[in-house]
Amino acid sequence: MATQQIEFEAPSGMTLTCTLHVAGSDTIAKTASAVVEQTNRKGVYRATFSSVSANTYQLIARSGSTGVAAWWGYAQDIAATFSFGTNVTKTDGYVNSFISEQIASDIENDSNNWDIASAVLGARSATSVWESVTSSHTTNNTFGQRVLRSTTSQSTVAVTGSNHVAADIHEIQAGAIVDSDFAAGSIYAKLGTLIEADPVSGFRYTTQALEQAPASSGLDAAGVRSAIGLAAANLDTQLSAIDDYIDTEVAAIKTVTDKLNTTVEIDGAVYRFTTNALEQAPSGVGGGSGGQTVVISPSAALQNQYYKTTDRNPNPLDCPLYAQKTFSISFYSLDNAGEKVPVDMESKTLRVTFESSSGADLAVLENAAIAKSGNSITFTNPAAASTPPNSAKKMMGKWSCRETSNNFVWGYGTWEVFDVAFKDP
Repeated sequence: MATQQIEFEAPSGMTLTCTLHVAGSDTIAKTASAVVEQTNRKGVYRATFSSVSANTYQLIARSGSTGVAAWWGYAQDIAATFSFGTNVTKTDGYVNSFISEQIASDIENDSNNWDIASAVLGARSATSVWESVTSSHTTNNTFGQRVLRSTTSQSTVAVTGSNHVAADIHEIQAGAIVDSDFAAGSIYAKLGTLIEADPVSGFRYTTQALEQAPASSGLDAAGVRSAIGLAAANLDTQLSAIDDYIDTEVAAIKTVTDKLNTTVEIDGAVYRFTTNALEQAPSGVGGGSGGQTVVISPSAALQNQYYKTTDRNPNPLDCPLYAQKTFSISFYSLDNAGEKVPVDMESKTLRVTFESSSGADLAVLENAAIAKSGNSITFTNPAAASTPPNSAKKMMGKWSCRETSNNFVWGYGTWEVFDVAFKDP
Protein backbone atom coordinates (compact mmCIF):
# COMPACT_ATOMS: atom_id res chain seq x y z
CA MET A 1 0.00 0.00 0.00
CA ALA A 2 1.71 3.17 -1.27
CA THR A 3 1.27 6.83 -0.23
CA GLN A 4 0.60 9.53 -2.86
CA GLN A 5 1.35 13.25 -2.44
CA ILE A 6 -0.70 15.62 -4.65
CA GLU A 7 0.38 19.27 -4.93
CA PHE A 8 -2.03 22.04 -5.95
CA GLU A 9 -2.36 25.84 -5.68
CA ALA A 10 -4.74 27.72 -3.38
CA PRO A 11 -4.76 31.03 -1.44
CA SER A 12 -2.03 31.07 1.22
CA GLY A 13 -2.68 30.81 4.94
CA MET A 14 -5.77 28.60 4.83
CA THR A 15 -6.65 25.36 6.65
CA LEU A 16 -7.90 23.05 3.93
CA THR A 17 -9.39 19.62 3.35
CA CYS A 18 -9.19 17.75 0.00
CA THR A 19 -11.12 15.06 -1.82
CA LEU A 20 -10.65 13.29 -5.17
CA HIS A 21 -13.47 12.69 -7.64
CA VAL A 22 -13.58 10.69 -10.88
CA ALA A 23 -14.67 12.73 -13.85
CA GLY A 24 -18.46 13.10 -14.01
CA SER A 25 -19.02 11.70 -10.50
CA ASP A 26 -19.99 13.57 -7.34
CA THR A 27 -18.92 10.58 -5.21
CA ILE A 28 -15.75 11.07 -3.15
CA ALA A 29 -13.13 8.57 -4.40
CA LYS A 30 -10.46 9.43 -1.83
CA THR A 31 -10.11 11.85 1.10
CA ALA A 32 -6.72 13.35 2.04
CA SER A 33 -5.39 12.38 5.45
CA ALA A 34 -3.51 15.68 5.71
CA VAL A 35 -3.18 18.98 3.76
CA VAL A 36 -0.10 21.10 4.47
CA GLU A 37 0.99 24.42 2.91
CA GLN A 38 4.62 24.32 1.78
CA THR A 39 6.97 26.40 3.94
CA ASN A 40 8.96 28.06 1.15
CA ARG A 41 6.29 27.93 -1.54
CA LYS A 42 3.41 29.87 -0.13
CA GLY A 43 0.15 29.19 -1.93
CA VAL A 44 1.25 25.61 -2.79
CA TYR A 45 -0.38 22.85 -0.73
CA ARG A 46 0.48 19.12 -0.50
CA ALA A 47 -2.37 16.67 0.17
CA THR A 48 -1.55 13.12 1.39
CA PHE A 49 -3.58 10.18 0.00
CA SER A 50 -3.21 6.40 0.24
CA SER A 51 -3.81 3.63 -2.36
CA VAL A 52 -5.13 5.86 -5.12
CA SER A 53 -6.13 3.75 -8.11
CA ALA A 54 -4.65 4.78 -11.45
CA ASN A 55 -7.05 7.31 -13.00
CA THR A 56 -7.66 10.95 -13.85
CA TYR A 57 -9.18 12.83 -10.90
CA GLN A 58 -10.58 16.26 -9.99
CA LEU A 59 -9.15 17.56 -6.69
CA ILE A 60 -11.54 19.74 -4.65
CA ALA A 61 -9.99 21.89 -1.87
CA ARG A 62 -12.28 23.31 0.81
CA SER A 63 -11.93 25.68 3.73
CA GLY A 64 -14.60 24.41 6.01
CA SER A 65 -17.47 23.73 3.59
CA THR A 66 -16.43 26.41 1.10
CA GLY A 67 -14.63 25.31 -2.03
CA VAL A 68 -11.51 27.35 -2.70
CA ALA A 69 -9.77 25.36 -5.51
CA ALA A 70 -10.56 22.68 -8.12
CA TRP A 71 -7.78 21.08 -10.19
CA TRP A 72 -7.48 18.10 -12.59
CA GLY A 73 -4.65 15.56 -12.73
CA TYR A 74 -3.57 11.93 -12.95
CA ALA A 75 -2.51 9.74 -10.00
CA GLN A 76 -1.84 6.05 -9.36
CA ASP A 77 -0.99 3.71 -6.46
CA ILE A 78 2.77 4.27 -6.30
CA ALA A 79 4.91 6.16 -3.79
CA ALA A 80 5.23 9.42 -5.73
CA THR A 81 4.25 13.11 -5.80
CA PHE A 82 1.78 14.31 -8.45
CA SER A 83 0.98 17.90 -9.50
CA PHE A 84 -2.61 18.90 -10.21
CA GLY A 85 -3.81 22.04 -11.99
CA THR A 86 -1.04 24.63 -12.52
CA ASN A 87 -3.18 27.09 -14.44
CA VAL A 88 -4.48 24.64 -17.08
CA THR A 89 -7.99 24.32 -18.31
CA LYS A 90 -10.10 21.22 -17.76
CA THR A 91 -9.56 20.19 -21.39
CA ASP A 92 -5.80 20.56 -21.10
CA GLY A 93 -5.90 18.55 -17.91
CA TYR A 94 -7.63 15.68 -19.70
CA VAL A 95 -4.99 15.69 -22.47
CA ASN A 96 -2.08 15.90 -20.04
CA SER A 97 -3.66 13.28 -17.82
CA PHE A 98 -4.14 10.89 -20.78
CA ILE A 99 -0.49 11.29 -21.78
CA SER A 100 0.63 10.88 -18.16
CA GLU A 101 -1.54 7.79 -17.79
CA GLN A 102 -0.02 6.15 -20.85
CA ILE A 103 3.52 6.96 -19.73
CA ALA A 104 2.84 5.79 -16.17
CA SER A 105 1.60 2.40 -17.43
CA ASP A 106 4.76 1.94 -19.48
CA ILE A 107 7.32 2.71 -16.78
CA GLU A 108 8.18 1.21 -13.41
CA ASN A 109 10.23 2.23 -10.39
CA ASP A 110 13.36 0.08 -10.05
CA SER A 111 15.16 1.05 -6.82
CA ASN A 112 14.19 4.76 -7.28
CA ASN A 113 15.22 4.63 -10.96
CA TRP A 114 12.51 4.84 -13.56
CA ASP A 115 12.76 2.25 -16.34
CA ILE A 116 10.56 1.03 -19.12
CA ALA A 117 8.27 -1.59 -17.62
CA SER A 118 9.30 -5.24 -18.15
CA ALA A 119 5.77 -6.00 -19.34
CA VAL A 120 6.20 -3.40 -22.11
CA LEU A 121 9.61 -4.79 -23.07
CA GLY A 122 8.21 -8.32 -23.08
CA ALA A 123 5.33 -7.32 -25.27
CA ARG A 124 7.68 -5.55 -27.65
CA SER A 125 10.44 -8.23 -27.73
CA ALA A 126 9.98 -11.84 -26.49
CA THR A 127 6.24 -12.04 -27.06
CA SER A 128 6.42 -10.42 -30.47
CA VAL A 129 9.10 -12.88 -31.56
CA TRP A 130 8.10 -16.20 -30.00
CA GLU A 131 4.36 -15.86 -30.51
CA SER A 132 4.56 -14.75 -34.11
CA VAL A 133 2.82 -16.90 -36.68
CA THR A 134 5.45 -18.76 -38.74
CA SER A 135 3.59 -18.14 -41.98
CA SER A 136 4.10 -14.40 -41.47
CA HIS A 137 7.90 -14.66 -41.68
CA THR A 138 8.72 -16.62 -44.81
CA THR A 139 10.02 -13.86 -47.07
CA ASN A 140 12.55 -15.24 -49.53
CA ASN A 141 16.19 -15.22 -48.30
CA THR A 142 15.26 -14.18 -44.75
CA PHE A 143 16.11 -16.01 -41.54
CA GLY A 144 12.44 -16.73 -41.07
CA GLN A 145 12.43 -18.67 -44.33
CA ARG A 146 15.68 -20.57 -43.70
CA VAL A 147 15.16 -21.67 -40.05
CA LEU A 148 13.86 -25.25 -39.72
CA ARG A 149 10.55 -25.44 -37.91
CA SER A 150 8.14 -28.21 -36.97
CA THR A 151 4.90 -28.59 -38.88
CA THR A 152 3.22 -30.14 -35.79
CA SER A 153 3.04 -29.45 -32.05
CA GLN A 154 5.94 -31.90 -31.53
CA SER A 155 8.92 -29.55 -31.56
CA THR A 156 11.56 -30.86 -29.11
CA VAL A 157 14.49 -33.30 -29.34
CA ALA A 158 16.98 -34.49 -26.71
CA VAL A 159 20.67 -33.53 -26.72
CA THR A 160 23.03 -36.13 -25.15
CA GLY A 161 26.01 -35.46 -22.90
CA SER A 162 28.23 -35.68 -25.98
CA ASN A 163 26.25 -32.87 -27.63
CA HIS A 164 24.58 -35.28 -30.05
CA VAL A 165 20.97 -34.94 -31.03
CA ALA A 166 19.13 -38.06 -29.88
CA ALA A 167 16.35 -38.54 -32.41
CA ASP A 168 14.74 -41.49 -34.16
CA ILE A 169 15.08 -41.38 -37.92
CA HIS A 170 11.76 -41.91 -39.63
CA GLU A 171 11.29 -45.22 -41.42
CA ILE A 172 13.00 -45.29 -44.78
CA GLN A 173 10.27 -45.58 -47.40
CA ALA A 174 10.26 -48.64 -49.65
CA GLY A 175 12.55 -48.12 -52.64
CA ALA A 176 14.05 -44.96 -51.20
CA ILE A 177 17.62 -46.31 -51.48
CA VAL A 178 18.63 -47.79 -54.83
CA ASP A 179 21.90 -49.00 -56.32
CA SER A 180 22.57 -45.65 -57.97
CA ASP A 181 22.67 -43.97 -54.54
CA PHE A 182 26.05 -45.62 -53.84
CA ALA A 183 29.31 -44.58 -55.51
CA ALA A 184 31.30 -47.04 -57.57
CA GLY A 185 33.82 -48.90 -55.42
CA SER A 186 31.83 -48.41 -52.17
CA ILE A 187 31.38 -51.31 -49.77
CA TYR A 188 27.77 -51.68 -50.86
CA ALA A 189 28.80 -51.84 -54.51
CA LYS A 190 31.38 -54.53 -53.74
CA LEU A 191 28.91 -56.61 -51.74
CA GLY A 192 26.43 -56.35 -54.56
CA THR A 193 28.81 -58.23 -56.89
CA LEU A 194 28.84 -61.25 -54.51
CA ILE A 195 25.21 -62.25 -54.96
CA GLU A 196 22.95 -63.08 -57.88
CA ALA A 197 19.32 -63.95 -58.41
CA ASP A 198 18.30 -67.52 -57.58
CA PRO A 199 14.98 -68.73 -59.01
CA VAL A 200 14.48 -71.03 -55.99
CA SER A 201 15.52 -69.06 -52.91
CA GLY A 202 15.64 -65.55 -54.28
CA PHE A 203 19.39 -64.87 -54.09
CA ARG A 204 22.62 -66.86 -53.80
CA TYR A 205 26.37 -66.29 -53.70
CA THR A 206 27.98 -66.23 -57.13
CA THR A 207 30.42 -68.92 -58.24
CA GLN A 208 33.15 -66.30 -58.39
CA ALA A 209 32.45 -65.24 -54.80
CA LEU A 210 32.96 -68.82 -53.63
CA GLU A 211 35.93 -69.78 -55.79
CA GLN A 212 38.40 -69.33 -52.91
CA ALA A 213 36.39 -71.55 -50.53
CA PRO A 214 38.42 -74.60 -49.29
CA ALA A 215 37.55 -77.93 -50.86
CA SER A 216 35.12 -80.17 -48.96
CA SER A 217 34.45 -77.50 -46.37
CA GLY A 218 30.71 -77.64 -46.66
CA LEU A 219 28.41 -79.25 -44.09
CA ASP A 220 27.77 -82.43 -46.01
CA ALA A 221 26.89 -85.72 -44.30
CA ALA A 222 30.53 -86.76 -43.85
CA GLY A 223 31.42 -83.35 -42.44
CA VAL A 224 28.62 -83.51 -39.89
CA ARG A 225 29.57 -87.03 -38.77
CA SER A 226 33.22 -86.02 -38.45
CA ALA A 227 32.32 -82.94 -36.42
CA ILE A 228 30.44 -85.01 -33.83
CA GLY A 229 32.86 -87.97 -33.75
CA LEU A 230 30.87 -90.42 -35.91
CA ALA A 231 33.06 -90.43 -38.99
CA ALA A 232 32.99 -94.23 -39.35
CA ALA A 233 29.32 -94.80 -38.64
CA ASN A 234 26.04 -93.88 -40.15
CA LEU A 235 24.54 -90.99 -38.20
CA ASP A 236 21.01 -92.11 -38.83
CA THR A 237 21.80 -95.56 -37.36
CA GLN A 238 23.29 -94.00 -34.23
CA LEU A 239 20.35 -91.68 -33.75
CA SER A 240 17.97 -94.60 -34.18
CA ALA A 241 19.84 -96.59 -31.50
CA ILE A 242 19.64 -93.63 -29.13
CA ASP A 243 15.93 -93.38 -29.77
CA ASP A 244 15.50 -97.09 -29.02
CA TYR A 245 17.29 -96.65 -25.66
CA ILE A 246 15.03 -93.75 -24.82
CA ASP A 247 11.99 -95.86 -25.57
CA THR A 248 13.13 -98.89 -23.50
CA GLU A 249 15.65 -97.92 -20.80
CA VAL A 250 14.07 -94.64 -19.78
CA ALA A 251 10.66 -96.30 -19.66
CA ALA A 252 12.07 -99.02 -17.37
CA ILE A 253 13.61 -96.40 -15.06
CA LYS A 254 10.33 -94.54 -14.95
CA THR A 255 8.53 -97.72 -13.89
CA VAL A 256 10.75 -97.97 -10.82
CA THR A 257 10.58 -94.25 -9.92
CA ASP A 258 6.79 -94.34 -10.20
CA LYS A 259 6.72 -97.11 -7.61
CA LEU A 260 9.11 -95.21 -5.32
CA ASN A 261 6.92 -92.14 -5.62
CA THR A 262 4.05 -94.04 -3.96
CA THR A 263 6.17 -94.81 -0.86
CA VAL A 264 6.51 -91.18 0.31
CA GLU A 265 4.10 -88.44 1.31
CA ILE A 266 4.41 -84.74 2.06
CA ASP A 267 5.17 -83.85 5.69
CA GLY A 268 5.23 -80.05 5.98
CA ALA A 269 8.25 -78.85 4.04
CA VAL A 270 9.77 -82.35 3.70
CA TYR A 271 8.68 -85.90 2.86
CA ARG A 272 8.27 -89.09 4.91
CA PHE A 273 7.64 -92.76 4.19
CA THR A 274 3.98 -93.73 4.13
CA THR A 275 2.48 -96.15 6.69
CA ASN A 276 1.92 -98.64 3.90
CA ALA A 277 5.59 -98.44 2.86
CA LEU A 278 6.69 -99.27 6.42
CA GLU A 279 4.17 -102.02 7.21
CA GLN A 280 6.78 -104.78 6.63
CA ALA A 281 9.32 -103.17 8.99
CA PRO A 282 10.32 -105.35 12.01
CA SER A 283 8.40 -104.54 15.19
CA GLY A 284 10.09 -102.48 17.93
CA VAL A 285 12.41 -100.52 15.68
CA GLY A 286 12.36 -97.11 14.16
CA GLY A 287 11.13 -93.87 15.68
CA GLY A 288 8.11 -93.28 17.90
CA SER A 289 7.11 -94.78 21.24
CA GLY A 290 8.13 -98.30 20.29
CA GLY A 291 11.69 -97.39 19.32
CA GLN A 292 14.75 -98.96 20.83
CA THR A 293 17.25 -97.05 22.98
CA VAL A 294 20.72 -96.99 21.46
CA VAL A 295 23.69 -96.44 23.77
CA ILE A 296 26.62 -94.86 21.99
CA SER A 297 29.97 -95.59 23.57
CA PRO A 298 32.72 -92.98 23.46
CA SER A 299 35.18 -92.94 20.59
CA ALA A 300 38.04 -93.20 23.08
CA ALA A 301 38.61 -92.09 26.68
CA LEU A 302 42.15 -92.65 27.86
CA GLN A 303 43.27 -91.98 31.43
CA ASN A 304 46.61 -90.18 31.54
CA GLN A 305 48.61 -91.50 34.51
CA TYR A 306 46.08 -93.98 35.92
CA TYR A 307 45.86 -96.36 32.99
CA LYS A 308 46.17 -99.94 34.20
CA THR A 309 46.39 -102.92 31.85
CA THR A 310 46.39 -105.60 34.62
CA ASP A 311 42.78 -104.86 35.69
CA ARG A 312 39.78 -106.32 33.98
CA ASN A 313 38.71 -102.91 32.67
CA PRO A 314 41.34 -100.86 30.85
CA ASN A 315 40.14 -97.58 32.43
CA PRO A 316 39.90 -98.09 36.23
CA LEU A 317 40.09 -95.28 38.76
CA ASP A 318 41.89 -96.46 41.90
CA CYS A 319 42.69 -94.65 45.12
CA PRO A 320 43.87 -95.53 48.65
CA LEU A 321 41.38 -96.22 51.40
CA TYR A 322 39.93 -93.13 53.07
CA ALA A 323 41.80 -90.84 50.63
CA GLN A 324 40.27 -88.50 48.02
CA LYS A 325 42.30 -88.47 44.85
CA THR A 326 42.39 -86.17 41.79
CA PHE A 327 42.03 -87.85 38.42
CA SER A 328 42.84 -86.42 34.97
CA ILE A 329 41.38 -88.00 31.81
CA SER A 330 41.98 -87.04 28.15
CA PHE A 331 39.48 -87.71 25.37
CA TYR A 332 40.11 -88.50 21.70
CA SER A 333 38.17 -89.46 18.60
CA LEU A 334 39.53 -91.57 15.76
CA ASP A 335 39.80 -90.25 12.21
CA ASN A 336 39.45 -92.32 9.03
CA ALA A 337 43.09 -93.37 9.27
CA GLY A 338 42.65 -94.59 12.84
CA GLU A 339 44.65 -91.70 14.30
CA LYS A 340 43.62 -90.10 17.60
CA VAL A 341 42.16 -86.59 17.31
CA PRO A 342 41.73 -84.52 20.55
CA VAL A 343 38.10 -83.71 21.46
CA ASP A 344 37.29 -80.20 22.70
CA MET A 345 35.81 -80.73 26.18
CA GLU A 346 35.82 -77.09 27.34
CA SER A 347 32.61 -76.26 25.44
CA LYS A 348 30.65 -79.18 26.93
CA THR A 349 28.50 -79.37 30.08
CA LEU A 350 29.48 -82.60 31.84
CA ARG A 351 28.46 -84.85 34.78
CA VAL A 352 30.59 -87.60 36.45
CA THR A 353 28.62 -90.32 38.26
CA PHE A 354 29.95 -92.92 40.75
CA GLU A 355 27.89 -96.08 41.37
CA SER A 356 28.42 -98.99 43.70
CA SER A 357 28.92 -102.50 42.38
CA SER A 358 25.23 -103.08 43.02
CA GLY A 359 24.24 -100.10 40.83
CA ALA A 360 23.34 -97.60 43.58
CA ASP A 361 24.40 -93.98 43.02
CA LEU A 362 27.12 -93.05 45.54
CA ALA A 363 28.06 -89.56 44.29
CA VAL A 364 27.47 -87.22 41.33
CA LEU A 365 29.88 -84.46 40.28
CA GLU A 366 28.13 -81.72 38.29
CA ASN A 367 29.81 -79.51 35.67
CA ALA A 368 30.98 -76.87 38.18
CA ALA A 369 33.08 -79.49 40.06
CA ILE A 370 34.82 -80.65 36.87
CA ALA A 371 37.85 -78.70 35.60
CA LYS A 372 38.21 -78.69 31.79
CA SER A 373 41.21 -77.77 29.62
CA GLY A 374 41.37 -78.61 25.94
CA ASN A 375 40.55 -82.32 25.59
CA SER A 376 41.14 -83.13 29.27
CA ILE A 377 38.99 -83.07 32.42
CA THR A 378 40.12 -83.17 36.04
CA PHE A 379 38.02 -84.10 39.09
CA THR A 380 38.41 -85.48 42.63
CA ASN A 381 36.54 -88.57 43.75
CA PRO A 382 34.10 -87.59 46.50
CA ALA A 383 34.26 -88.97 50.04
CA ALA A 384 31.28 -91.23 49.38
CA ALA A 385 33.37 -93.01 46.75
CA SER A 386 36.45 -93.40 48.96
CA THR A 387 35.07 -94.70 52.26
CA PRO A 388 33.85 -98.35 52.25
CA PRO A 389 30.79 -99.14 54.38
CA ASN A 390 30.93 -101.24 57.55
CA SER A 391 34.70 -100.70 58.02
CA ALA A 392 35.44 -102.75 54.94
CA LYS A 393 38.96 -102.59 53.55
CA LYS A 394 37.95 -102.50 49.87
CA MET A 395 35.20 -101.07 47.69
CA MET A 396 34.53 -101.23 43.93
CA GLY A 397 32.02 -99.71 41.54
CA LYS A 398 31.40 -98.07 38.14
CA TRP A 399 31.97 -94.51 36.90
CA SER A 400 30.95 -92.58 33.76
CA CYS A 401 31.35 -89.10 32.27
CA ARG A 402 28.27 -87.95 30.32
CA GLU A 403 27.20 -84.78 28.52
CA THR A 404 24.18 -83.46 30.44
CA SER A 405 22.22 -82.18 27.43
CA ASN A 406 21.85 -85.56 25.72
CA ASN A 407 23.45 -88.13 28.12
CA PHE A 408 26.17 -88.87 25.56
CA VAL A 409 28.85 -91.04 27.21
CA TRP A 410 32.36 -89.65 26.76
CA GLY A 411 34.15 -92.00 29.19
CA TYR A 412 33.38 -94.88 31.55
CA GLY A 413 35.04 -97.68 33.57
CA THR A 414 35.45 -99.11 37.07
CA TRP A 415 36.72 -97.50 40.25
CA GLU A 416 38.37 -99.22 43.20
CA VAL A 417 39.24 -98.23 46.76
CA PHE A 418 41.85 -100.50 48.45
CA ASP A 419 43.78 -100.67 51.68
CA VAL A 420 47.45 -99.63 51.64
CA ALA A 421 50.22 -99.78 54.26
CA PHE A 422 49.91 -97.16 56.96
CA LYS A 423 52.18 -96.37 59.96
CA ASP A 424 50.47 -97.22 63.22
CA PRO A 425 50.15 -94.42 65.75
